[in-house]
Amino acid sequence: MLDSGEYDEFTPGMVLDMYQLLPEDYEKYIRGANCEIVYFITSDVTPEERFLIQKKYDTEKDYTFYKSDDELREGAEYIVEQSLLMKNQCEKYGFTYYETAREREQVFLRFLRDFNFG
Repeated sequence: MLDSGEYDEFTPGMVLDMYQLLPEDYEKYIRGANCEIVYFITSDVTPEERFLIQKKYDTEKDYTFYKSDDELREGAEYIVEQSLLMKNQCEKYGFTYYETAREREQVFLRFLRDFNFG
């Protein structure tokens, strides 16, 4: 992916939503390339709390907006499971991650400060 486009032309870089890229995959296939990774996860909530967060922030522009509550609850359970997996792998490989379920705006501001963007 990195070689197929002009991803290194931007300063300070660009953000790609790579939900399917587990830390162990980054470690195995990408580490050392001109690419850094940071994970935004929600592992410190229950699936029901995650569902309520999604309902709060969902807009008509989101693909989840028109899904039923049952579908969203099922998705929330999966997201929490995946976030726990990603958190464990981030800790194992030393990758930075941010928990975004609580104090979301402050977490994003901290991320920007941590990387000298704000």
